[in-house]
Amino acid sequence: MCALKRPDSTVHGPCNSGRFDDLFDYDEAHSFWVYEGTCPNFFIPENNMFLNKVHGVAQRNLFAKLYRLYEKGEKFALQIPSISTHIHLNMIICDPILSAGCMLGEDPINSEALLDRTLFGGNKQMYITDKITCYMLKLASKFGFVSDLLYIAMYLYKTSRYREAICIIAMVKVKLEHPGLMYMGNTDLEKYTRHVAGQSFSKKMRNAVAQNIILDNNIFYITELIPEQQSGLRNNRKLLHIPPVILLHMIEFLCCRHVDPMKAQVVLSDLKRLIHHDQGVSVDRNLQNISWEILGICQQIAGNYQAALYSYQQALKHSGLPKIRSATEHRIKELQNTIAHCSSF
Repeated sequence: MCALKRPDSTVHGPCNSGRFDDLFDYDEAHSFWVYEGTCPNFFIPENNMFLNKVHGVAQRNLFAKLYRLYEKGEKFALQIPSISTHIHLNMIICDPILSAGCMLGEDPINSEALLDRTLFGGNKQMYITDKITCYMLKLASKFGFVSDLLYIAMYLYKTSRYREAICIIAMVKVKLEHPGLMYMGNTDLEKYTRHVAGQSFSKKMRNAVAQNIILDNNIFYITELIPEQQSGLRNNRKLLHIPPVILLHMIEFLCCRHVDPMKAQVVLSDLKRLIHHDQGVSVDRNLQNISWEILGICQQIAGNYQAALYSYQQALKHSGLPKIRSATEHRIKELQNTIAHCSSF
């Protein structure tokens, strides 16, 4: 990881450049490699160095370890003796505040406030609000269900931190795909018991239990779902329920559009296949209308207008718990106008 050269670094590699964002970008890249089971050879990219070496349980465990390191943020980098000295030095040279702190006998590495200022900069109030929000979301996820991590992914997407959101989604996906998962009370009891036997109730919730995502309709989380939330409010519904696996695919698709368009198409295909073939295992039968609606939204964003129109029509056929009919009808009308306009050229 540290052997790559960057022309804008004072020393070779992101680990010794003093730039934490470089280091975490590389950590994210390695996390993705492990998650996908693909590590391209530096000299021959088509050669997969993970082939027959990183797969199955070992692959999931390695990804979990990498993500825990990534989650530690800048503190992870500062705990590595081989690079902490270089980072320390570059921080002092580049930042007059840290330099002054050292002259006063303060240790900048242990001064979180100074380090945060160096790393973030910009609007102080915005930084404080963002940090509190992220902290509260992470705290809530530690006491909640597997699916509660998706609230963090939504916030990261909304604040344009697409790669971070994808990393969270990758971790949630591993947990949601576990054969011992309990969703809405449904599970394979034998596999569930084998997965979490003897663990505390809170640990079982974090690792093996998923619930529908619940959005307060008085709070607009992401712009793509505002019409559906407004429709709920007009029908005296305070909450919008969404199956976790559906929201996961939606956020992953929206994020990948910005960082990996090819992957976005794969995610969209996976979402379509899931909704078309699920038998109530991963998608609550009472939430089929919002599931079809979300598929339509993603298809429309991708430019698949006819497919989106079909999905919206399917959403109308299912009278689910979310009262989103007016939003669906409005989307159909707008989409038909768009199709007609495109056909006129």
